[in-house]
Amino acid sequence: MKRSLIAALAAVVLTFVFSPSAGATRLYAPEYYPDGISGFNVGADGGLASIAGSSFPVGANPMGNGGGQIAFTPDGTRAAMAFSFSGGIQGLKVDGNGAITPAQPIVGNHKGGHLAISPDGRFAFQGIGSAPKGIDVYTVGADGQLTVVPGSPFGSAESFSVVAVSPDGKFLYAALSGGIRPFAINADGSLAPKPIYPASNTAQIQFSPDGRTLFWSDYGAQSLNAASVAADGSLTAVGSPLVVGSTFNGYFGVSPNGKFLYWSDYNGDTLSTPSTDIYSVNAFSIGANGALAFAGAASTGTTYRCKTVVVSPGSNYVYCGTDGNKVVVAPILATGIPGEFREVATWNAAEPTPFAFAPEFGGTAAFSSRATTKPLMMTFDGTGSNAPGGPVEDFSWSFGTGVTSSAATPRATYKFPAAGVYSVSLLVSRSGCANKSIYTGQTTVCNGSPTALKTVSVDTPPWITSLKVSPRTLSKKSKISFKLTESATVTFVVQKSQSGRLVGSSCKKRTRSNKSKKKCTRWVSASKKFTAKGKAGKTNKLKFTGKVKRVKIPKGSYRLYALAKDSAKQLSPSATAKFKVKKKS
Repeated sequence: MKRSLIAALAAVVLTFVFSPSAGATRLYAPEYYPDGISGFNVGADGGLASIAGSSFPVGANPMGNGGGQIAFTPDGTRAAMAFSFSGGIQGLKVDGNGAITPAQPIVGNHKGGHLAISPDGRFAFQGIGSAPKGIDVYTVGADGQLTVVPGSPFGSAESFSVVAVSPDGKFLYAALSGGIRPFAINADGSLAPKPIYPASNTAQIQFSPDGRTLFWSDYGAQSLNAASVAADGSLTAVGSPLVVGSTFNGYFGVSPNGKFLYWSDYNGDTLSTPSTDIYSVNAFSIGANGALAFAGAASTGTTYRCKTVVVSPGSNYVYCGTDGNKVVVAPILATGIPGEFREVATWNAAEPTPFAFAPEFGGTAAFSSRATTKPLMMTFDGTGSNAPGGPVEDFSWSFGTGVTSSAATPRATYKFPAAGVYSVSLLVSRSGCANKSIYTGQTTVCNGSPTALKTVSVDTPPWITSLKVSPRTLSKKSKISFKLTESATVTFVVQKSQSGRLVGSSCKKRTRSNKSKKKCTRWVSASKKFTAKGKAGKTNKLKFTGKVKRVKIPKGSYRLYALAKDSAKQLSPSATAKFKVKKKS
């Protein structure tokens, strides 16, 4: 096996370059009336600050065209928005500061406020609610302009509302009266209908990030529903419909980590007593099979009635837009239940519209490895890692032994169970975005980067686990004994202490220029080098009476300095043992 060189206490740094166009974490809130999009930069504490120029005018009707859903391409430079009143859809451009401008006038005139952009960014799909009905499909150009796909609208005999695309990009699901219609997505974006899955009053559809489960809300029964997704796109119910309070037909949010779903209790039934109206955001855990279970509720007080809910890319904050045109936020606790909500922004919305985060981007993992003086213990330093838009927030290590570690700091220390070659990995993420793309039905949450994960074969260097000169006062019976973590050749040299001066972090020979510096002890060679081979798992010994290559060591106090080198020419951390010579041997 080829083994990599790790010099004694020297780092090997692996660096990669990745520079997508990206900025800070950004949240966008479409404005139903008048047409516009509010944009916010998201702070580390979940707070919001308006992006310069927000709210961004879109559409064509100053009095409002029923602005609906916004969705982004994976690269974050383009988007689209659908309209309900006069109809149509508009391609948008997003600059590096997060400002949005129209890429074109509104195209089409079919009425539908819900859309999805495919996970690969090639197509935009708009559900059409009135004649001619069906699903309009558009290609998304490099300049953000949308061009209708021939044959649109597809499934024109049926009236559709909300739509969602599977994370693998193979299927589109569209809600119609009494059911959810799957469509196979062809290579050219055209759609092939499949049998309807029975469902009523569907207000929203989202996927779990792994694509295995489809969730939807039923505003008639005020329930949440889940179904598993088969390879052919067909759906099978998972668990029973879940009803908690009279929730209202607002928009729920699936956490990008796939652990929880959040939905508002608009009418205040979950936490209220008969004499109070306490509104809340309800948390539902997502089981391994996709089934939902009520986890708990967080009060939004008697003021904030949430219309729309969305979860931050890092799955650490939940936001909701209220019917008082406010945006409130709460941290997500370890239990998955939101903490205390606070007001962070205002938002123009006569009707609920779904919020959307601009895509985050995976970064680049880079790390160095270094042997410590403790046997089999190594340190790893990921400070060379980076992520677009801000600092890396999580460093997840895997040491090739089944042991993992995750922390917000870039350094890790690990003691290996034995000498050998191990596959050590570092996965870095910011806002929950690492090497895997995250898509939950309408827009990309994370455009994952393969460079966010780095795996290196780390060959542990040898360690000298024990070094002794016995007896310490040299005699004809004195011996050097040492132990090794692996077979290696050990080089020895006798050193004698001398007075020096501290220059920086090094102890240097005293000179006229540094004589005023602090005194220190420096060790200098007092003999030639000599070597001995040693084996792992035993105490290696050699005779040492104070003579090195026929040269006797004078009377005095010394130390024996040793370095081991294995077959891969890796050097160990140094080891020392003190001894004395009372007379010439």
